[in-house]
Amino acid sequence: AIAAYNSGPGRVQKAIRKNKRLGKKADFWHLDLPAETRGYVPRLLAVAELIKHPERYGQTITPVDNKPQLQVVTLDSQFDLDTIAQWADISLDDVYTLNPGLKRWATPSNPPYVILLPIDKAKIFERNLNSHPKNTRVRWLRHKVTSGESLSFLAHKFKTTLSQIKSINNMSSNLIKVGDYLIVPLAQRAENDYALSENEREKRRLNSKKIGVKIIHTVAKGDNLWKVAKQYNVKIKSLVKWNHLVHDKPLSIGKKLVIWQTKATKNKDLSKITSVGIDINRKVTYRVKSGDNLSTIARKFKVRVRDLKLWNQLDSAKPLQIGQKLKIIVNVVNSKMK
Repeated sequence: AIAAYNSGPGRVQKAIRKNKRLGKKADFWHLDLPAETRGYVPRLLAVAELIKHPERYGQTITPVDNKPQLQVVTLDSQFDLDTIAQWADISLDDVYTLNPGLKRWATPSNPPYVILLPIDKAKIFERNLNSHPKNTRVRWLRHKVTSGESLSFLAHKFKTTLSQIKSINNMSSNLIKVGDYLIVPLAQRAENDYALSENEREKRRLNSKKIGVKIIHTVAKGDNLWKVAKQYNVKIKSLVKWNHLVHDKPLSIGKKLVIWQTKATKNKDLSKITSVGIDINRKVTYRVKSGDNLSTIARKFKVRVRDLKLWNQLDSAKPLQIGQKLKIIVNVVNSKMK
């Protein structure tokens, strides 16, 4: 049933019928299922075992009172998630964690929209909601369309959606012309501050799946996607995916591009490349010592506190335990090739 939830009942039934036809066992462990499903079920069983017997694995699970912990709050307009965090007196990461449906830096533009907040924080948020003017909930920018810009380009640039820009500006088509003025929402903080947004989660997912060597290419005059892809023997669509680029947007001189080294890339002569840095990432396990906290550990390994929390599913309110094991992805080399 759990496997069917992940990959679909039809996929599981097909695998069962195939095994029975071949005279093989038809339990989960012997079925030919997608890799994601083969990992999903054991992980879920492991979590259940950990919760059932935390002491066996050196874990302490804080008891949770059998009463409501969260409150539904209805928003009647669009909100920057950073504003929600500030008004509720919680971290931006907590806003994303409590509301996994939020994929960008702001709530959808078509209210009403409901969010979950801790009960005590919901009261703080509602007090701030009533004491602040509506125009402080999200920032807006009046943007003048310039040559080469399209709606999809602007949606990518301002980290919003094409449909949202059309809705805000009462547009029925995707056509825009040079000189048009469009109202677009503007995030209050830098993109990487919204660490759990869809784009940032995708970047982390890609980075975590490619532990090893990555090449940082600095865009030079005359560079374009085709030229860079050819230089490193990679596909243009891979460059676009790794760096969240838009196909029709020119590369900016000085922009840093991530290029994951493959076997094909390793065969190229990188000694001729002057504007390349090398990152070698390694996954290490650190055991918490007396006096350690997230800040001291982050400084020691030159990583961010929010990354430590993300890698280890940590709760800011729960202190680290001596002997607790933490997973840390560290950069062991960061140098220039000569």
